[in-house]
Amino acid sequence: MLCSGKKVQKPQELKGIWKFASVPFDGKSQCQLFLSGDDLYINHSDYFSQMWRPPADDIGKPTSYYMKKYFGVLRPEKFIYADSWGAIVIRNRAWLQITNFVQLVKHLNSTQVATTVWPMIRQYHHWATEEYNLEWERFLEAVAKVTQKYTSEIG
Repeated sequence: MLCSGKKVQKPQELKGIWKFASVPFDGKSQCQLFLSGDDLYINHSDYFSQMWRPPADDIGKPTSYYMKKYFGVLRPEKFIYADSWGAIVIRNRAWLQITNFVQLVKHLNSTQVATTVWPMIRQYHHWATEEYNLEWERFLEAVAKVTQKYTSEIG
């Protein structure tokens, strides 16, 4: 499930299940982890988010202008410069389900888990086999480590 900017509904399979951990992604957002049987669910709050591009006739205006005109939001001055130049990022939020993830972390180390799962994400999006993303590899390794630790604790 993918949604731009808005909160995404929790899958029915996770009704009554609490998160067992949160893992940072790219130092900007926390992704919540849930287990249902052997399946891992990730509530990802920055899933391949992209920068918003203004229409050609509006290029060159400060960010505050775009926020008010296109998004109906007036942000307070938080920047060093009064013109508030910066990028507008449309956050993609998604629920990811990785089936049989617990079995993966039982038999592989965190690096092997990351190199197994990344091609699945790449294939899902129909990206070239050469496509590589270091931040996702780090994230998946951290997810594998915290899942290994949690499953060993609960036995």
